[in-house]
Order: sequence, then structure tokens, then C-alpha cells
Amino acid sequence: MNVVVSKEQFINSYRRKCNGIKVSQQVEWLPLFVSNELSELVGCILSDGSIEHSYTGTYRPKRIDFISPNKSIQKRIRYILQKIFKVKPEEHYFRDTLGLRIKNANIARVIWLCGIPMGDKTSQEYDVPSWIKNGTQDIKSFFLRAYFDGDGSKPYKIHKSKASFGIRLTLNKTQNKIKSGITFLNSIKNILREFGIESLGPYQRKICYRKNGTKTIMLELIICRQNSVLNFNKYINFHKPEKKKMLNSCVQNITLNYNPRK
Repeated sequence: MNVVVSKEQFINSYRRKCNGIKVSQQVEWLPLFVSNELSELVGCILSDGSIEHSYTGTYRPKRIDFISPNKSIQKRIRYILQKIFKVKPEEHYFRDTLGLRIKNANIARVIWLCGIPMGDKTSQEYDVPSWIKNGTQDIKSFFLRAYFDGDGSKPYKIHKSKASFGIRLTLNKTQNKIKSGITFLNSIKNILREFGIESLGPYQRKICYRKNGTKTIMLELIICRQNSVLNFNKYINFHKPEKKKMLNSCVQNITLNYNPRK
């Protein structure tokens, strides 16, 4: 099996190697191997989660937060965390949203080493981790499903035609990180293409302002070709029941009314 994070990498990520050696001897999940579940977890965190860091002392991973209140997604996250790390997240309120939190700096560190940035993702540069890009079709589909569950839209009607539907994927970036956001969405676009799913974009859609006044730019991909929607249903799909139900309805409409084009 391919290794995502070796014990040596984990130890070397500590400023004091003696601390890394001590922790590595206490955990059971090193080395961390490539798996469908790990790929799905990365998709969840990159869309609706975050790796929080310490605000005092050394800049280091501290915990993992999952903002999504969706029960089916939370059930998947609980299952994955138990299978890989043998831990249970606790419920935590993020303003008015009841999500999940893992108060485990060791797990936060190893997930950070998997290729996820710490802190606010809108102001940071990152890409789809190379171990996912170079992974099997299952690794890629598990990642995409989790990511679209979080940041993808419900399938929606584009215009009056009975079989014209779209799925939007949006990403917000600060002005100086737009190039990184486009790179990330192009990586998503390329992986989708491997499943016969064509997408339009990335486009710069609109300026948004966060509660703290920070200006961000919304970037977007759109899946709208009929055959691409059918292939998305076949190879990717959703875990969220409401999105899954809507996609199934779109597929039925396409199948009944038109012969999809490639």
C-alpha cells in the first residue's frame, strides 16, 4: 500500500524531533496509508472543514473542525475517524451551526501533512494533494463526492428545456490568491474529465465581503452538459440525501426527454 505520511515525515514536522518521536510511539496510525476513506476525509475538510492552528507559541496544528450540520455527512465523518484513527469527534456549535470538532493535535498534524492548509483557506495557496491526483479512480471519486457534498450546489434547472440541468462548484479566494484558486479548480476539472465529466470555467463570478470586511472573489465551475450530468451521477454522486434526490430527478428527466451528447 502507498504511504501518504510516513513516521519519519511526521517526526520531522516537529521543531523538536524528540517530541515527534515521543508522539509517534504513542499513536497506532503511522504510517498513514492511502485509502478511500482518507481521500473522502480530505474532501470533507477542504470543503466544509478546517485545520485550526495554535495562536500562542509555535505555529502548529491544533484541532480539526467540521462545520457541516448535515447528519448524513456527520455520520460519514464519524465512521471515517473511527476507522482510521479510532477516535470520536465531539459536537460543537459554530455560531448557530452544530458541527463536529476533533481536539487532537496529533491527528490535525498528520492531516495537515496530507496536504491541507492550516487556518483560513480563502487566503492560502493549495491544490488537490498529489496522492489524490495520482490515485486510483476510487480515490478520486471518494474525494470528489465529499468535496461536492460540501461546496457543490444542488443540481438546478438552467433554462426552460426539460433536460437542461447544471451543478455549480464555487470557491472563494482573497484577491491575491485568485491564481491559486483557479489552479485548484482546474485540478478538479481535470479529475472530473477522467470520468467523462466536462465542466465550464473556472470563472470569476462576483465580489463577496466577509463579516470581518475581507474582500473575496467567488470562482466557479459548472457541469451542464447532459452526458456529463449522467456521468456525475454514475461515477461521483452525492452523500447528502437532498442533493442525491435532486440529481436522480435530473437524470430521469434527461433520460426520458433527450439522447445526451458527449
